[in-house]
Amino acid sequence: MKKFNINLIILASLFIFFSCSGKNNFKGMQKNNHIPNNNKAANIANVNLSTRTTFKNIDDALAMYYDRLNTPNYKNDQGIGLFLNYIKNEELDDPELPIEKELGDDCDSTDCAYTWMNNNNNNNFPIPNYVDTTNLREEEFIFYILQYCYKHNQPPSDEYIKTVIVPDTGATVIPNNNPSNITPEHNSNDSYSNSEIVSAYRNQSMSYDEKELQNQYNESENEGIEGIPDEKNSTKGNTIIILKKEQFKPKYPARAHQNIYMPKEKITELRNIIDEEFSNDFILYYYTDISTALQLNGKHMNVFYLLDDDDEKRISIINYDLNKKGSSNETLYGVIVPNDDEKLTKDGKWEWKIDEFLDEKQIYNKYRIKKEELPQSSRKMASFQSQLAQQLVIKESVVDETDWLTLPQIKSIKKKNENIDEIPEITVSLSKELLIKEVKKCFSNVDLPLIPMVINKDNNHWIEWLKIIKIKSQNLNFGLSLRYYINDNKWKIEAMCLSREDALNKHRLVGLRLDEYNCQLKSLPKCIKEIKFKGHENNKIDEKIDILKKQINSQQDSIKRLKNSLLKAKKSQNNQCNNINSEIIYKDSENEISDIDNNYDEEKDGWLTEIVDDVIKTYDVLDFKTDPIGAKRNIYIDKQSTLNWINEITDNINDETNFYYWLDYTTAMQMVQKFSKQYINKKNGKFMLAIINYELKNENDKNLYGIIKEQENNKYPYKLEKLMTASEIKRDYGILYKDLPKKSRKNKEFKDKLLLKRKISKGDINKINWANLKLFKSEKNQNSVQNKSVTITQKVMKEYVNIALEKLNKQNRGNYNLIPIVFIDKYNSYYGIEWILIVNIIHRNCDVGISFKYDEKADTFIATAIYLDKEGIKSKHKLIGLKYDYCKNLRPFSLRKFKFKSMSDSQGSERYKKEINDYKNKIDNLNRMVQEQYNNNDIGFWFTTVPNKFKDIFSGLGLNQ
Repeated sequence: MKKFNINLIILASLFIFFSCSGKNNFKGMQKNNHIPNNNKAANIANVNLSTRTTFKNIDDALAMYYDRLNTPNYKNDQGIGLFLNYIKNEELDDPELPIEKELGDDCDSTDCAYTWMNNNNNNNFPIPNYVDTTNLREEEFIFYILQYCYKHNQPPSDEYIKTVIVPDTGATVIPNNNPSNITPEHNSNDSYSNSEIVSAYRNQSMSYDEKELQNQYNESENEGIEGIPDEKNSTKGNTIIILKKEQFKPKYPARAHQNIYMPKEKITELRNIIDEEFSNDFILYYYTDISTALQLNGKHMNVFYLLDDDDEKRISIINYDLNKKGSSNETLYGVIVPNDDEKLTKDGKWEWKIDEFLDEKQIYNKYRIKKEELPQSSRKMASFQSQLAQQLVIKESVVDETDWLTLPQIKSIKKKNENIDEIPEITVSLSKELLIKEVKKCFSNVDLPLIPMVINKDNNHWIEWLKIIKIKSQNLNFGLSLRYYINDNKWKIEAMCLSREDALNKHRLVGLRLDEYNCQLKSLPKCIKEIKFKGHENNKIDEKIDILKKQINSQQDSIKRLKNSLLKAKKSQNNQCNNINSEIIYKDSENEISDIDNNYDEEKDGWLTEIVDDVIKTYDVLDFKTDPIGAKRNIYIDKQSTLNWINEITDNINDETNFYYWLDYTTAMQMVQKFSKQYINKKNGKFMLAIINYELKNENDKNLYGIIKEQENNKYPYKLEKLMTASEIKRDYGILYKDLPKKSRKNKEFKDKLLLKRKISKGDINKINWANLKLFKSEKNQNSVQNKSVTITQKVMKEYVNIALEKLNKQNRGNYNLIPIVFIDKYNSYYGIEWILIVNIIHRNCDVGISFKYDEKADTFIATAIYLDKEGIKSKHKLIGLKYDYCKNLRPFSLRKFKFKSMSDSQGSERYKKEINDYKNKIDNLNRMVQEQYNNNDIGFWFTTVPNKFKDIFSGLGLNQ
């Protein structure tokens, strides 16, 4: 038997040699064989600062874990722990093995190189004594401990280990977590219910601080203080465990709207239990809505994962900066929970809802969340307070630099069913000169203080200051809002405020309750609709538009009367006809005409406005194209703007690289299709702007267009300034909807390219010129889950492609598994659709993608490229814009190199054959040895099949030819 074991070792070594094809995967060698890579630097100090710090943080967290379990000697005399020492010795600090790929959320708990640290030291990895290790999968347990330390820079709590890690590793928790309960006779079939586990938690002793808090809150309960739950409502006795907490991330733009549902009755309830006064429910709702935005912008809100007896719960808490009635400084918080109303949560909206309003004591009693874990006040943040304390020195130049003719005017919004007397709105006409004179006079009046307001926009908020402007000669009051731009060290007038309600609501968000401000704000009128400037050209145009609209309306009324007369005549004629079928057809046409008339009535103003605007528009529309096409090297796209836009769009694009890729390729397609447009000023012939239709949606499901402006003294001739909707473009630039670019992916030509005329056949495969295929590999190859180099003969590759094609055709799903991608030739101004066939390289257990384009004239599929990375295929597939993701079931792959083995060198070919024959002879000898061992020793039937398995491997690799 001793001789046989030696032979078996030889046999296994030979198998490893062949299966690795001469080159071992670094990670596999490190984990399975502990063979260091001598070509890499071994010193951990050579790792970049970020990676080195992360390894050190994990090491320190593990030191705390070992110390908590009374396991000594974790760190050596130099202060390096077992984990960090293992990383250094095994050279796992290689940049080609990033930590995220070993301990990230998507990593396999059974395939982590770090978990083998347990085999590299004399001390076994410590397991808490409350864990029954009978069925424990130890490597997975170590993985989850390391993963937690990596994410949180501290070890997991006992509660987290019991409730999350232990169940995921096949083990169970021993009740009462007493070391004496762990005996050699413990039955491996024992299991414990959740209730038993929770009872074990109840027996754990609380820390001193928790006991003191608990006693204080219990005493308050007994005293019957207002707002503290009584006996029947108290959760006293329940076991609440906080499993973890994470930052609250809203799906829609930061505010309560569309994210957190608050029923009307909850607003009324809140209004009745707070110390602050709000004149109606709507005003309070606006306050809570934008206060939620402030909390989200400041990242103050967390989601708490709780275990309440046997139930897992999620809650979050909002700090509105509102006080409980009868108390001047006791904050009342909003508690939100997942929304279980399916009607409300359609399309992911209103994912959460307000459940109740509690103070900090009630929150601790019910959820065991301590005061320091509650969200901080948004209005007490240093950045917020510093804006309130800034010096308000406004110079006259601010007034002179303002473009008054284009300055936005904030108007009142009429609310439906509002129980107030309706006041007729008026339009005020002023000369620009009078306005500037009176504004300067008011700015010099110290009796009219600047009033702070909170402005929330684009997931950010800031303070603007409102100045009341009083023009006595016109009996007119309105406000001007100003903002200080710290980077430019200057003030700017942002808008004219014509709405008293809007100004009051935004001032109330500051959290101040000063009568001097409120009295000033109440001097604003309620009835101003608009301020127009006398003698300005736009006013004359408005008058012309009104006249043209009236004329067109009159003409359309005449057309409508003629249609009705025609309809009556047709009806009379059909009544004289006895043909039933004719009558049915007529009724259908009558309904159709009636529908057209109804639509006309509803949308008349919209399209009439466009007709009039078209007559007087001030621009010409031309095609917009760069050389080469696309955004790259032509249109500058700011990184920070890109990150902001990702948060604004509802499309599933979640990282900066893929978003830029979408903008670049969509720009190129728009240019090829001649959809991208530029707008030229009719008067001076100068370039105004260019627009690209990016086919992205905002939170209101409105299409977004890219606004492109010229740049001077820059290596990029253009810059993508912003993303805007059609209505915003019309408002700011006067560009009509019909003059905007069409969608690239919705036109007939693009759709026709997506319709395959036939399937790929073996005849197409036989025509592949492998030497001419391009190779596309990942730009982030060093971070890939696989990092192999593959060398293969063209013959074997062709067989693998035929196998993949046969699998595809056997599924009887048409072209379901072919993956469509967008291909763009920027220099030749061409785009097309190509189709990816995923091919498994069987002997290396990895995949590649072969792309084909269809030549309609020759009726053939032409192979164009080999894709070595899944992400490259995925990003180009996403450009198609389909709802279904054809890549979702692909396993990850990413190859470092791929090349075809050349057999032209006859000497090399003969040497290769000779090596193969030598290995065959060795296998035959091993076969005989194993057979002899089997005949002499009854060691099991399996060994009779081992040699045949090796022959099968050689045959599959084509080594027997």
